[in-house]
Amino acid sequence: MLTTTRDMFPIEGAKEAEAELQRVFKAYHAVDHFNLVTDDAPHASTPKNRAAMYAFFQKVFGMPGPSADETVTPLSAAELQVTPTGQVATSYKGATLFSLNGEAAVQKIALLRQQQQQKTGYAALLRQARRLSNYQQLPYQSPVYMGTYVKPPYRIEKYRETGKGYIIPYLLLRPQQANGKAVIYLNPWGKLADTTIGSEMEQLVRKGITVLAADLAGTGEMGPGSFRGDSFIDSIAYNTWFTAVMTGNSITGIHASDISLLVQILKKTHW
Repeated sequence: MLTTTRDMFPIEGAKEAEAELQRVFKAYHAVDHFNLVTDDAPHASTPKNRAAMYAFFQKVFGMPGPSADETVTPLSAAELQVTPTGQVATSYKGATLFSLNGEAAVQKIALLRQQQQQKTGYAALLRQARRLSNYQQLPYQSPVYMGTYVKPPYRIEKYRETGKGYIIPYLLLRPQQANGKAVIYLNPWGKLADTTIGSEMEQLVRKGITVLAADLAGTGEMGPGSFRGDSFIDSIAYNTWFTAVMTGNSITGIHASDISLLVQILKKTHW
């Protein structure tokens, strides 16, 4: 185990993992096959830790020699570029992991809809999806009312739901002449990202549709705030995803649970 004392993950967790792993290796009579090396540094690959890693692989594969870093001259960008554009996908018009996943998703969605219509295996798929995502059906709890803004011909009511142990803030846009239809509106940038005059939400409510706009976990008010961590891409802190996985959850399952709860709230409180 290569660790640092000032990582964003507390060093105490590494020490607890070390104690647990030592018991496992001892049970297999292989205590000399495990070691912990710690350097006084932030989240980083340090010379001390790299030397320990080199030494480990040298021992395992019988490769003698020094284990310290060596100074090398890396290849230039021109030497590394072996296709006209520098990208295999654009040079040779090949498929990418993204395009392959997209094609597979289209096929799977079509199969899912077919099974849903024919009632063949659909219930089993739902059970599997719930298990894999750790989806949980949450009990209804009356939301907390936070005030109203009147914008004729509709009004905006503010609420928050707290039954999960964390807040799900949402806005309810009520038309003056409701037509009996409702939409749960989710914007990855948050519920306030589309509340301006002429926005999609306003267009819906002006047609008589009730709109519930919520901030799910990781978005809007429930977003990362100033937290960045070491993996912050396109406004998303991937450390949140890592944490979900490490606790046996998934962002998909958490969001699905939240949306299901919002449907209950919409039906029981606002309908």
